[in-house]
Amino acid sequence: MRVLLISNLFPPEVLGGAEIMVEALAEGLLELDCEVTVAALAADGAWRLERPSGLSAEFVSGHPLGNDLLTTRRVRWRRAAWYLLGEVNLLARRRLGELMDKLQPDVVHTSNLTGFGPQAMAAAAARGLPLVHTIQDYGLVCLRGTMFRGGRPCSGQCGDCRVGTTLRRAGSQTAHSVVGLSQHVLEQHLENGYFQNSEEQAIVRTWHLEGVPQHLPLPSEGAPRQRPDPVTFGYIGRLHPTKGIDRLIEAMRRLDADSARLVIGGTGNADLEADLKQQAAGLPVEFLGWVDAKSFYPMIDALVVPSIWHEPLGMVAREAHWWGRPVLAARRGGLAEIVRHGTDGLLFDPDDPAEFACALGDFARNADLRRVLVQGARTAAPADGRGGLAERYREIYRRAIESRTLRPATAQEPLSEVTGP
Repeated sequence: MRVLLISNLFPPEVLGGAEIMVEALAEGLLELDCEVTVAALAADGAWRLERPSGLSAEFVSGHPLGNDLLTTRRVRWRRAAWYLLGEVNLLARRRLGELMDKLQPDVVHTSNLTGFGPQAMAAAAARGLPLVHTIQDYGLVCLRGTMFRGGRPCSGQCGDCRVGTTLRRAGSQTAHSVVGLSQHVLEQHLENGYFQNSEEQAIVRTWHLEGVPQHLPLPSEGAPRQRPDPVTFGYIGRLHPTKGIDRLIEAMRRLDADSARLVIGGTGNADLEADLKQQAAGLPVEFLGWVDAKSFYPMIDALVVPSIWHEPLGMVAREAHWWGRPVLAARRGGLAEIVRHGTDGLLFDPDDPAEFACALGDFARNADLRRVLVQGARTAAPADGRGGLAERYREIYRRAIESRTLRPATAQEPLSEVTGP
Protein backbone atom coordinates (compact mmCIF):
# COMPACT_ATOMS: atom_id res chain seq x y z
CA MET A 1 0.00 0.00 0.00
CA ARG A 2 1.41 3.39 -1.00
CA VAL A 3 0.53 6.13 1.49
CA LEU A 4 1.08 9.88 1.21
CA LEU A 5 0.86 11.68 4.56
CA ILE A 6 0.45 15.48 4.42
CA SER A 7 1.24 17.60 7.48
CA ASN A 8 2.29 21.22 7.82
CA LEU A 9 5.17 20.18 10.10
CA PHE A 10 7.29 17.06 10.42
CA PRO A 11 10.46 16.22 12.41
CA PRO A 12 13.07 17.55 12.67
CA GLU A 13 10.83 20.63 12.58
CA VAL A 14 8.58 20.11 15.60
CA LEU A 15 6.36 22.51 17.52
CA GLY A 16 3.80 20.14 19.08
CA GLY A 17 2.40 16.66 19.42
CA ALA A 18 0.59 16.54 16.06
CA GLU A 19 3.74 16.17 13.99
CA ILE A 20 5.14 13.64 16.46
CA MET A 21 2.00 11.57 15.93
CA VAL A 22 2.47 11.76 12.14
CA GLU A 23 6.05 10.56 12.57
CA ALA A 24 4.99 7.64 14.78
CA LEU A 25 2.28 6.68 12.31
CA ALA A 26 4.66 6.86 9.35
CA GLU A 27 7.27 4.68 11.03
CA GLY A 28 4.60 2.24 12.19
CA LEU A 29 3.19 1.93 8.66
CA LEU A 30 6.67 1.13 7.35
CA GLU A 31 6.83 -1.76 9.81
CA LEU A 32 3.61 -3.04 8.21
CA ASP A 33 5.33 -3.03 4.80
CA CYS A 34 3.58 0.09 3.51
CA GLU A 35 5.42 2.53 1.24
CA VAL A 36 5.23 5.87 3.04
CA THR A 37 6.06 9.40 1.98
CA VAL A 38 5.42 12.46 4.15
CA ALA A 39 4.83 15.88 2.58
CA ALA A 40 5.49 18.81 4.92
CA LEU A 41 5.62 22.56 4.31
CA ALA A 42 9.17 23.81 3.81
CA ALA A 43 10.32 26.85 5.75
CA ASP A 44 12.46 28.21 2.93
CA GLY A 45 13.01 26.20 -0.24
CA ALA A 46 12.19 22.58 -0.98
CA TRP A 47 14.32 19.77 0.41
CA ARG A 48 14.13 16.01 0.92
CA LEU A 49 14.86 13.73 3.87
CA GLU A 50 15.60 10.01 3.52
CA ARG A 51 15.72 7.93 6.69
CA PRO A 52 17.45 4.56 7.07
CA SER A 53 14.04 3.06 7.89
CA GLY A 54 12.94 3.76 4.32
CA LEU A 55 10.78 6.77 5.16
CA SER A 56 10.90 9.65 2.67
CA ALA A 57 9.91 13.16 3.71
CA GLU A 58 9.38 15.83 1.07
CA PHE A 59 9.54 19.37 2.45
CA VAL A 60 7.48 21.12 -0.20
CA SER A 61 7.90 24.75 -1.18
CA GLY A 62 4.14 25.14 -1.13
CA HIS A 63 3.54 28.67 0.21
CA PRO A 64 4.70 32.00 -1.25
CA LEU A 65 5.90 33.09 2.22
CA GLY A 66 7.39 29.76 3.34
CA ASN A 67 6.34 28.24 6.67
CA ASP A 68 5.61 31.10 9.04
CA LEU A 69 5.16 28.67 11.95
CA LEU A 70 8.93 28.22 11.95
CA THR A 71 9.81 31.92 11.82
CA THR A 72 11.58 33.01 15.01
CA ARG A 73 10.29 36.59 14.83
CA ARG A 74 6.73 36.68 13.54
CA VAL A 75 5.75 40.12 12.21
CA ARG A 76 2.02 40.75 12.57
CA TRP A 77 1.34 41.87 8.99
CA ARG A 78 3.36 38.98 7.56
CA ARG A 79 1.58 36.52 9.80
CA ALA A 80 -1.83 37.78 8.69
CA ALA A 81 -0.77 37.59 5.03
CA TRP A 82 0.55 34.06 5.55
CA TYR A 83 -2.75 32.79 6.95
CA LEU A 84 -4.80 34.59 4.29
CA LEU A 85 -2.71 33.19 1.43
CA GLY A 86 -2.99 29.75 2.99
CA GLU A 87 -6.76 29.78 2.46
CA VAL A 88 -6.45 30.11 -1.33
CA ASN A 89 -3.05 28.49 -1.74
CA LEU A 90 -3.03 27.41 -5.39
CA LEU A 91 0.75 26.93 -5.16
CA ALA A 92 0.22 24.19 -2.56
CA ARG A 93 -2.40 22.57 -4.76
CA ARG A 94 -0.01 22.51 -7.72
CA ARG A 95 3.07 21.32 -5.80
CA LEU A 96 1.20 18.63 -3.88
CA GLY A 97 -0.58 17.60 -7.06
CA GLU A 98 2.77 17.15 -8.81
CA LEU A 99 3.94 15.00 -5.91
CA MET A 100 0.79 12.87 -6.09
CA ASP A 101 1.27 12.41 -9.84
CA LYS A 102 4.84 11.29 -9.21
CA LEU A 103 4.16 8.92 -6.31
CA GLN A 104 0.77 7.54 -7.43
CA PRO A 105 -0.34 6.85 -3.83
CA ASP A 106 -3.16 4.43 -3.08
CA VAL A 107 -4.42 6.78 -0.38
CA VAL A 108 -3.76 10.35 0.81
CA HIS A 109 -3.91 11.11 4.52
CA THR A 110 -4.04 14.76 5.57
CA SER A 111 -3.44 16.04 9.09
CA ASN A 112 -2.73 19.62 10.19
CA LEU A 113 -3.00 21.72 7.03
CA THR A 114 -2.23 25.24 8.22
CA GLY A 115 -0.23 26.90 5.45
CA PHE A 116 -1.15 24.28 2.84
CA GLY A 117 -4.82 25.12 3.39
CA PRO A 118 -7.81 23.24 2.01
CA GLN A 119 -6.16 23.08 -1.41
CA ALA A 120 -4.23 20.03 -0.16
CA MET A 121 -7.56 18.20 0.00
CA ALA A 122 -8.59 19.57 -3.40
CA ALA A 123 -5.42 18.20 -5.01
CA ALA A 124 -6.32 14.67 -3.91
CA ALA A 125 -9.99 15.05 -4.89
CA ALA A 126 -9.09 16.29 -8.38
CA ARG A 127 -7.19 13.04 -8.94
CA GLY A 128 -9.89 10.79 -7.52
CA LEU A 129 -7.60 9.61 -4.71
CA PRO A 130 -9.12 8.23 -1.50
CA LEU A 131 -8.69 10.89 1.17
CA VAL A 132 -8.48 10.30 4.92
CA HIS A 133 -8.28 13.29 7.26
CA THR A 134 -7.34 13.27 10.93
CA ILE A 135 -8.73 16.09 13.07
CA GLN A 136 -5.87 16.98 15.40
CA ASP A 137 -7.28 20.28 16.67
CA TYR A 138 -9.82 23.02 15.85
CA GLY A 139 -7.83 24.50 12.96
CA LEU A 140 -10.57 23.84 10.39
CA VAL A 141 -13.43 25.38 12.40
CA CYS A 142 -11.71 28.22 14.27
CA LEU A 143 -9.58 31.08 12.95
CA ARG A 144 -7.57 31.01 16.19
CA GLY A 145 -7.36 27.22 16.15
CA THR A 146 -8.45 26.87 19.80
CA MET A 147 -12.20 27.55 20.04
CA PHE A 148 -11.24 29.68 23.05
CA ARG A 149 -12.00 33.37 23.33
CA GLY A 150 -12.24 35.95 26.10
CA GLY A 151 -10.89 33.55 28.68
CA ARG A 152 -13.61 30.97 27.98
CA PRO A 153 -14.02 27.99 25.65
CA CYS A 154 -16.40 28.71 22.77
CA SER A 155 -19.78 26.99 22.95
CA GLY A 156 -19.87 26.73 19.14
CA GLN A 157 -18.52 28.24 15.95
CA CYS A 158 -18.86 32.03 16.05
CA GLY A 159 -19.93 34.14 13.06
CA ASP A 160 -16.50 35.38 11.99
CA CYS A 161 -15.07 31.86 12.13
CA ARG A 162 -18.04 30.52 10.17
CA VAL A 163 -17.35 32.99 7.36
CA GLY A 164 -13.55 32.85 7.56
CA THR A 165 -13.41 29.05 7.33
CA THR A 166 -15.76 28.65 4.35
CA LEU A 167 -13.10 27.10 2.11
CA ARG A 168 -11.96 24.76 4.86
CA ARG A 169 -15.52 23.52 5.32
CA ALA A 170 -15.88 23.03 1.57
CA GLY A 171 -12.57 21.20 1.37
CA SER A 172 -13.59 18.82 4.14
CA GLN A 173 -16.44 17.51 1.98
CA THR A 174 -13.87 15.76 -0.25
CA ALA A 175 -12.73 13.36 2.48
CA HIS A 176 -13.82 9.76 2.29
CA SER A 177 -12.94 9.07 5.94
CA VAL A 178 -12.56 11.43 8.89
CA VAL A 179 -10.80 10.46 12.10
CA GLY A 180 -11.08 12.38 15.36
CA LEU A 181 -8.61 12.16 18.22
CA SER A 182 -11.68 12.31 20.47
CA GLN A 183 -15.44 12.19 20.15
CA HIS A 184 -15.58 15.81 21.28
CA VAL A 185 -13.35 17.20 18.54
CA LEU A 186 -15.08 15.10 15.87
CA GLU A 187 -18.54 16.28 16.94
CA GLN A 188 -17.46 19.93 16.87
CA HIS A 189 -16.71 19.53 13.17
CA LEU A 190 -19.74 17.44 12.21
CA GLU A 191 -22.15 19.76 14.04
CA ASN A 192 -20.80 22.73 12.06
CA GLY A 193 -21.24 21.13 8.65
CA TYR A 194 -17.78 19.64 8.07
CA PHE A 195 -17.14 16.20 6.55
CA GLN A 196 -20.75 15.69 5.54
CA ASN A 197 -19.75 13.42 2.63
CA SER A 198 -17.48 11.17 4.69
CA GLU A 199 -18.45 7.52 4.53
CA GLU A 200 -16.53 6.63 7.68
CA GLN A 201 -16.25 8.59 10.92
CA ALA A 202 -13.79 7.02 13.33
CA ILE A 203 -12.18 7.76 16.67
CA VAL A 204 -8.51 6.89 17.10
CA ARG A 205 -7.23 8.05 20.48
CA THR A 206 -3.56 8.25 19.72
CA TRP A 207 -0.73 6.47 21.49
CA HIS A 208 2.55 7.46 19.85
CA LEU A 209 4.99 6.52 22.59
CA GLU A 210 7.56 3.85 21.78
CA GLY A 211 8.74 0.81 23.69
CA VAL A 212 7.38 -0.81 26.83
CA PRO A 213 5.41 1.46 29.21
CA GLN A 214 7.51 2.65 32.15
CA HIS A 215 6.17 1.98 35.67
CA LEU A 216 8.75 3.46 37.99
CA PRO A 217 7.87 3.63 41.70
CA LEU A 218 6.11 6.78 42.84
CA PRO A 219 7.92 9.08 45.28
CA SER A 220 5.23 8.31 47.89
CA GLU A 221 5.81 4.54 47.48
CA GLY A 222 9.18 4.67 49.18
CA ALA A 223 10.02 2.99 52.47
CA PRO A 224 7.68 3.87 55.39
CA ARG A 225 8.80 6.92 57.31
CA GLN A 226 7.89 8.24 60.70
CA ARG A 227 6.47 11.26 58.93
CA PRO A 228 5.38 10.62 55.33
CA ASP A 229 6.63 12.95 52.63
CA PRO A 230 4.04 15.18 50.94
CA VAL A 231 2.49 13.90 47.72
CA THR A 232 4.04 15.51 44.65
CA PHE A 233 1.71 16.78 41.95
CA GLY A 234 3.13 17.75 38.58
CA TYR A 235 2.22 19.89 35.59
CA ILE A 236 4.19 19.65 32.35
CA GLY A 237 3.60 21.54 29.12
CA ARG A 238 3.26 25.00 27.71
CA LEU A 239 2.53 27.84 30.13
CA HIS A 240 -0.48 29.45 28.48
CA PRO A 241 -3.77 31.05 29.67
CA THR A 242 -5.79 28.14 28.19
CA LYS A 243 -3.99 25.66 30.46
CA GLY A 244 -5.50 26.80 33.78
CA ILE A 245 -2.21 26.88 35.69
CA ASP A 246 -3.39 29.84 37.77
CA ARG A 247 -6.35 27.74 38.93
CA LEU A 248 -4.02 24.91 39.85
CA ILE A 249 -2.00 27.27 42.02
CA GLU A 250 -5.21 28.47 43.68
CA ALA A 251 -6.23 24.86 44.35
CA MET A 252 -2.85 24.25 45.98
CA ARG A 253 -3.50 27.23 48.25
CA ARG A 254 -6.65 25.47 49.56
CA LEU A 255 -4.86 22.25 50.56
CA ASP A 256 -3.72 21.40 54.08
CA ALA A 257 -0.24 22.60 54.82
CA ASP A 258 2.49 20.01 54.18
CA SER A 259 0.08 17.54 52.47
CA ALA A 260 1.29 18.14 48.92
CA ARG A 261 3.76 19.98 46.73
CA LEU A 262 3.64 20.97 43.07
CA VAL A 263 6.34 20.99 40.40
CA ILE A 264 5.69 22.83 37.13
CA GLY A 265 7.67 21.92 34.03
CA GLY A 266 7.47 24.11 30.94
CA THR A 267 7.96 27.61 29.64
CA GLY A 268 5.82 30.33 28.14
CA ASN A 269 5.40 34.06 27.79
CA ALA A 270 7.81 35.82 30.16
CA ASP A 271 5.12 38.08 31.63
CA LEU A 272 2.81 35.13 32.25
CA GLU A 273 5.59 33.15 33.90
CA ALA A 274 6.39 36.07 36.20
CA ASP A 275 2.71 36.45 37.11
CA LEU A 276 2.33 32.74 37.89
CA LYS A 277 5.44 32.77 40.08
CA GLN A 278 4.06 35.74 41.99
CA GLN A 279 0.76 33.91 42.54
CA ALA A 280 2.67 30.88 43.86
CA ALA A 281 4.83 32.87 46.30
CA GLY A 282 4.83 31.21 49.73
CA LEU A 283 3.34 27.96 48.45
CA PRO A 284 5.14 24.59 47.99
CA VAL A 285 5.35 25.19 44.24
CA GLU A 286 8.55 24.86 42.21
CA PHE A 287 9.00 26.05 38.62
CA LEU A 288 11.43 23.76 36.80
CA GLY A 289 11.53 25.48 33.41
CA TRP A 290 11.89 23.18 30.43
CA VAL A 291 12.25 19.54 31.50
CA ASP A 292 12.11 16.27 29.58
CA ALA A 293 9.67 13.47 30.38
CA LYS A 294 12.37 11.05 31.57
CA SER A 295 13.41 13.50 34.28
CA PHE A 296 9.94 14.77 35.12
CA TYR A 297 7.67 11.76 35.61
CA PRO A 298 9.82 9.87 38.16
CA MET A 299 9.59 12.85 40.53
CA ILE A 300 5.75 13.06 40.67
CA ASP A 301 2.94 10.98 42.17
CA ALA A 302 0.24 12.29 39.81
CA LEU A 303 -0.07 14.58 36.84
CA VAL A 304 -2.55 17.45 36.96
CA VAL A 305 -4.05 18.71 33.66
CA PRO A 306 -6.17 21.76 34.61
CA SER A 307 -7.00 22.94 31.07
CA ILE A 308 -9.87 25.41 30.77
CA TRP A 309 -10.15 25.00 26.99
CA HIS A 310 -11.47 21.80 25.45
CA GLU A 311 -8.32 19.78 24.77
CA PRO A 312 -8.77 17.90 21.47
CA LEU A 313 -7.27 14.86 23.22
CA GLY A 314 -4.81 15.74 25.94
CA MET A 315 -1.80 13.69 24.85
CA VAL A 316 0.03 14.61 28.05
CA ALA A 317 -2.50 12.49 29.97
CA ARG A 318 -1.68 9.53 27.72
CA GLU A 319 1.99 10.17 28.40
CA ALA A 320 1.43 10.14 32.16
CA HIS A 321 -0.41 6.80 31.98
CA TRP A 322 2.48 5.41 29.95
CA TRP A 323 4.74 6.33 32.87
CA GLY A 324 2.27 4.74 35.32
CA ARG A 325 1.11 8.05 36.81
CA PRO A 326 -2.56 8.77 37.58
CA VAL A 327 -4.03 11.90 36.01
CA LEU A 328 -6.16 14.52 37.74
CA ALA A 329 -7.77 16.31 34.82
CA ALA A 330 -10.31 18.97 33.94
CA ARG A 331 -13.60 17.58 32.70
CA ARG A 332 -13.05 19.20 29.30
CA GLY A 333 -12.87 17.94 25.71
CA GLY A 334 -10.92 14.77 25.07
CA LEU A 335 -9.56 14.63 28.62
CA ALA A 336 -12.95 13.50 29.89
CA GLU A 337 -12.79 10.59 27.43
CA ILE A 338 -9.34 9.23 28.25
CA VAL A 339 -9.20 9.70 32.03
CA ARG A 340 -11.43 7.15 33.75
CA HIS A 341 -12.70 8.79 36.93
CA GLY A 342 -11.92 6.63 39.94
CA THR A 343 -9.96 4.09 37.85
CA ASP A 344 -6.80 5.76 36.51
CA GLY A 345 -7.41 9.34 37.61
CA LEU A 346 -9.92 11.90 38.82
CA LEU A 347 -11.96 14.46 36.88
CA PHE A 348 -13.00 17.88 38.15
CA ASP A 349 -14.65 21.07 36.93
CA PRO A 350 -11.87 23.66 36.49
CA ASP A 351 -14.44 26.43 36.98
CA ASP A 352 -15.27 25.10 40.49
CA PRO A 353 -12.35 25.93 42.84
CA ALA A 354 -13.78 23.81 45.65
CA GLU A 355 -14.20 20.70 43.47
CA PHE A 356 -10.73 21.20 42.00
CA ALA A 357 -9.10 21.45 45.45
CA CYS A 358 -11.17 18.49 46.70
CA ALA A 359 -9.78 16.25 43.93
CA LEU A 360 -6.22 17.18 44.88
CA GLY A 361 -6.95 16.79 48.58
CA ASP A 362 -8.58 13.37 48.18
CA PHE A 363 -5.58 12.07 46.28
CA ALA A 364 -3.09 13.56 48.75
CA ARG A 365 -4.82 12.25 51.89
CA ASN A 366 -6.21 8.87 50.79
CA ALA A 367 -3.47 6.25 50.36
CA ASP A 368 -6.01 3.57 49.35
CA LEU A 369 -7.34 5.80 46.57
CA ARG A 370 -3.79 6.44 45.36
CA ARG A 371 -3.08 2.71 45.13
CA VAL A 372 -6.24 2.11 43.10
CA LEU A 373 -5.50 4.96 40.67
CA VAL A 374 -1.85 4.00 40.27
CA GLN A 375 -2.82 0.43 39.42
CA GLY A 376 -5.35 1.71 36.90
CA ALA A 377 -2.80 4.01 35.31
CA ARG A 378 -0.32 1.17 34.99
CA THR A 379 -2.78 -0.94 33.03
CA ALA A 380 -4.02 1.89 30.77
CA ALA A 381 -1.15 2.13 28.30
CA PRO A 382 -0.76 -0.60 25.64
CA ALA A 383 2.65 -2.11 24.96
CA ASP A 384 2.21 -1.64 21.19
CA GLY A 385 1.32 2.05 21.04
CA ARG A 386 2.90 2.85 17.69
CA GLY A 387 2.11 -0.52 16.12
CA GLY A 388 -1.51 -0.42 17.21
CA LEU A 389 -1.88 3.09 15.80
CA ALA A 390 -0.54 2.01 12.41
CA GLU A 391 -2.77 -1.05 12.26
CA ARG A 392 -5.87 1.02 12.96
CA TYR A 393 -5.04 3.44 10.17
CA ARG A 394 -4.08 0.74 7.69
CA GLU A 395 -7.56 -0.72 8.11
CA ILE A 396 -9.15 2.72 7.60
CA TYR A 397 -7.04 3.18 4.45
CA ARG A 398 -8.08 -0.23 3.15
CA ARG A 399 -11.78 0.58 3.48
CA ALA A 400 -11.29 3.98 1.84
CA ILE A 401 -9.47 2.41 -1.11
CA GLU A 402 -12.13 -0.27 -1.57
CA SER A 403 -14.92 2.33 -1.50
CA ARG A 404 -13.23 4.93 -3.73
CA THR A 405 -15.70 4.40 -6.59
CA LEU A 406 -18.63 5.01 -4.23
CA ARG A 407 -17.49 8.49 -3.23
CA PRO A 408 -19.90 11.23 -4.47
CA ALA A 409 -18.67 12.54 -7.80
CA THR A 410 -19.61 16.12 -6.85
CA ALA A 411 -17.62 16.14 -3.60
CA GLN A 412 -14.91 18.45 -5.00
CA GLU A 413 -17.21 20.98 -6.66
CA PRO A 414 -17.67 23.48 -3.78
CA LEU A 415 -13.93 24.08 -3.55
CA SER A 416 -13.15 23.99 -7.25
CA GLU A 417 -15.93 26.52 -8.00
CA VAL A 418 -14.08 29.01 -5.80
CA THR A 419 -10.48 28.28 -6.75
CA GLY A 420 -10.54 26.77 -10.24
CA PRO A 421 -9.36 23.32 -11.30
